[in-house]
Amino acid sequence: MNLGAGIRADVHARLNCYSNDWSQGWESGSRILAPASYIFLASLLPALAFGQQLTDETGHTITVVQVLVSTALGGIIQAVVGGQPLLIVGVSEPIVITYGFMYTFARGQPGLGSPLFLAWAAWVCVWTSVSLFALALLNTCSLIRSFTPFSGEIFGMLTSMLFAQQAVKGVIADFSPLPGSASGAAPSPGPQPWLVVNGLWSLLLACGMLMTSMFVETAGSWRFGVGVLRSLLALYGVPIMVVAWSGLSFALKGAPEGIPSRVRTPNTWEPSSNWSTITRMADVPPAYIAGALVPALIITILFYFDHNVSALMAQPKSYRLAKPPAYHYDLLLLSLVTLACAALAKLKHQLRATAAKQATADAALPAAVVTRPQGCSTEGPGRAVAVLAAVSTESGCDPWAGQTCPACDAAAGSRTSGTGAGGVEGVSAAGRSHSGHSGHMVCGVEGPGPGPDPDPGKESLVVEQRLSGLMQAAGVLVALGATPAIKQIPTGVIWGYFAYMSIAFLTGSEFWERLQLLITDPRRRAPSQGGQPRYLRAVPMRTAFAFTLFQLACLLGVWALVTFAGIGGIAFPVLIFLLLPVRQYLMPLLFHKPHLSILDEAEYDVVSGCSFVRSGLGEAGG
Repeated sequence: MNLGAGIRADVHARLNCYSNDWSQGWESGSRILAPASYIFLASLLPALAFGQQLTDETGHTITVVQVLVSTALGGIIQAVVGGQPLLIVGVSEPIVITYGFMYTFARGQPGLGSPLFLAWAAWVCVWTSVSLFALALLNTCSLIRSFTPFSGEIFGMLTSMLFAQQAVKGVIADFSPLPGSASGAAPSPGPQPWLVVNGLWSLLLACGMLMTSMFVETAGSWRFGVGVLRSLLALYGVPIMVVAWSGLSFALKGAPEGIPSRVRTPNTWEPSSNWSTITRMADVPPAYIAGALVPALIITILFYFDHNVSALMAQPKSYRLAKPPAYHYDLLLLSLVTLACAALAKLKHQLRATAAKQATADAALPAAVVTRPQGCSTEGPGRAVAVLAAVSTESGCDPWAGQTCPACDAAAGSRTSGTGAGGVEGVSAAGRSHSGHSGHMVCGVEGPGPGPDPDPGKESLVVEQRLSGLMQAAGVLVALGATPAIKQIPTGVIWGYFAYMSIAFLTGSEFWERLQLLITDPRRRAPSQGGQPRYLRAVPMRTAFAFTLFQLACLLGVWALVTFAGIGGIAFPVLIFLLLPVRQYLMPLLFHKPHLSILDEAEYDVVSGCSFVRSGLGEAGG
């Protein structure tokens, strides 16, 4: 076995185009502000939402401040020295759930308790870092050719269900006695009638946030209003709704302090023992240090799966990318960032890839800090958000319009050459969403999106550049100075945003479409119409339904483990990972292979270690 071969190939390929990654961003000029500002808001809102959830799940041990700091620092590292520039760091629901299980376990252990939770979580980060490093060194990312939409769709649907579940739990919790302040004051139950008012107000804000967000998201198709306004509302409507409903919450007059409930977090500049976690790691008993390997291995599985899915999502065939990916190197970098998180006492983050407007979910790791990736999104170790700068064919180097540079020619040739240097076979298939993200929005300077229909005579090209990712992470860092304003956001608005993300994750999911077909009037399915998906025209309906029900059973099994298994629910990433061999070895025995290939076809070009011509990139970069 050639240890580190994939990492070396990735580094060699990406170094050849590193300077071009920056020059492409600068050459975009002011157009870079659009993707940078959009993806900044698309990563900030989930960070606030998951920060609030983590505050509740960990007894104020991890707050919004820790999530923002880790998101910013992880994002800067990924933008500057990461392999794939279309990935940024964010937080995601699965890692938040994992942290909740870890806190519940630690709190009940006499040798740990709440005071040593972060120190123990830091050891989990250390073990996770070692495990990820080993996976990167062993070239395990070459296994991504076995990743298909089957497992990705289940993972995306699970995330959607967990979002909805958290939204309901949050609103119900707002009917309960109010928690104490972030500074640790005793809980203040308040008069019982005001608890009802608090809960009803939270329900109103959550429903209002959900409905108006979904409404403004469709602004691009409105027939009224000027085009610029419709585009702004379609792109930035959700953040605008957060501000609008937060302002409306102050209409409640005469209520006791703390009603309605608002985001609870300390100010960034307030002293906190959470930042000195590294000094307390030696206080963790040796048995618990060794035991930290168990959750670390589970989180490693979650990160490995989410990292590779996010990296795949960042380069669908429809993006027509020319530069090589960096699966192995980015996994190595993730292990190093996780180790840094352990030292800085923040949440770990995963990578995430978001090509969709709604994708904010998510990549983060566990411990004293938070990476999907995000992904995109969308979030603790979460997922990764793809920062895509789409420029028109007028930008000069456009291989799709017959204007190419030597570097693009070399990369394009590598992408169609079958097997890359990293040993990963090239795979291409019809396009579709892998985990529930909508595919119509590219976070770019110019390109198709939710606004007015683009000029049909103008093509868009996704430009792989690092500047928008760096600007996004810097913006999150600046947001740390706005904690007084962040604390004015009602929790009801946060729960409404969770509900919005739950629905957004369904957009573009073929799994969700097939579930709806199960209850659709047979006369309205019209499988013979040309506008129907391919599987409706080429696969018997009974087979499609059997495949969908099999997916549904797998989904409900994983969800039941998370929801009803208590502390055992922390093992849910293991079940998600087992979906890969189930798809590869069991399902071909249950379904005809031609039907299976249609129902579960991938959209991604899987290549690794493409070689670049350094001189050619110099010419392209100017």
